Amino acid sequence: MAKRKRRILPKIIITGLAIYTAVNLLHLQVDINAAKQEAENLREEVDRQKRENAKLEESANIELDDYLIAQAARSELGLVSPGEHIFVDISN
Repeated sequence: MAKRKRRILPKIIITGLAIYTAVNLLHLQVDINAAKQEAENLREEVDRQKRENAKLEESANIELDDYLIAQAARSELGLVSPGEHIFVDISN
């Protein structure tokens, strides 16, 4: 009887450790999957932000180009925008 108890105890301990390990592995797999999904969501957000930044930069460049063109037209060609009035100082 004592030998039988000695043989059963290690089997119970090993079975318990195996169950514990399996449960921990399942929890870790769930955590890994959640982290992968979050990483994918963050990658998509970064890509979206990069596209938005490119659009904003392009828009800023276009506005800057329009401003520079208008400045050149005023200074070099003496042109004015519709509704704009030019005042010439004749006191000099």
